[in-house]
Amino acid sequence: MICHPHDDAELLALVRRYVTPERRYLKLGGSLLRMRSPEYDRFMRDLCEDAGLITADEIATLLEGGWRERRTAAWLVAVSRRTEFRERLGELLLASEVCCAGMAYCVALASFGTARDADLLVSLALGAYGGGSMIVTLILPRVLDRVSDRAVMLRGALLLTLVFAALGAVTAAGSGGWQWPALLFIWAAFGAACSMVLTPTGRLIRRSTPPEERTSAFAAQFSLSHSCWLLTYPLAGWLGAEAGLQSAVVALGAIALTAGLLAVRLWPTKNRLVVEHEHTNLRDGHPHLVDAVPGPNGWRHSHDYLADALHTR
Repeated sequence: MICHPHDDAELLALVRRYVTPERRYLKLGGSLLRMRSPEYDRFMRDLCEDAGLITADEIATLLEGGWRERRTAAWLVAVSRRTEFRERLGELLLASEVCCAGMAYCVALASFGTARDADLLVSLALGAYGGGSMIVTLILPRVLDRVSDRAVMLRGALLLTLVFAALGAVTAAGSGGWQWPALLFIWAAFGAACSMVLTPTGRLIRRSTPPEERTSAFAAQFSLSHSCWLLTYPLAGWLGAEAGLQSAVVALGAIALTAGLLAVRLWPTKNRLVVEHEHTNLRDGHPHLVDAVPGPNGWRHSHDYLADALHTR
């Protein structure tokens, strides 16, 4: 439950002492990065002094207030490295009860500098990714009854490019309370786009290969996809460390765009699901001709499109 300063005398006193002087709550975030000396030096000196003076009970009281109080409290926690508020900040981050405070919670958790805090932030991002992926996975069976595998998978591949562009815009923007919800939404979109590409893959392989070759086809797809990850995972880490996150996002986005455009170019648009055709070089009684009928030059039948030794383009 959110407390309001005008309804709580103790909270009101803390707001006047720590939150509103020189409109501190508005300067915590992107405005802080744009400050210059001597204003920056004076602001940080006062913030560090208050972070050392405020008690744990007073911080807990501020964390019961609105976004201004919670934002300021989280920064005071970050500056003073009060790790006892780790669980409370994690709860508030998950609850997202107020706007403009989420990034401050992340700043505080990141300031603790432990694997435990990093794991909390990463788990939230991966949870958003999984949520987006699951939603698309549950919807796709009905969609694929009306839309081709090609349409879904190519749209997913191109959507990844748009998601990378959105991620680049967020990482390039100044900090603000909107960034954490935006990042979670982007991670959910990543999950949705990847699910659009990966979920129909098994269906596509089964439709495109005969039963005796499916094991090899699935193994080849697995090896190819993991080879791509083997290249891009280290690339992302190396670029992020050496050139910054913005460069890593641009590079991976360019790779996603190139792959999507190549798929559009190389995947024919006129491949029908069921193809009627004629075999002219198979002997009578061949197992593949079990449902075929005599044609002008051989045996005719129809089945799902296959790419194998018996069916050349």
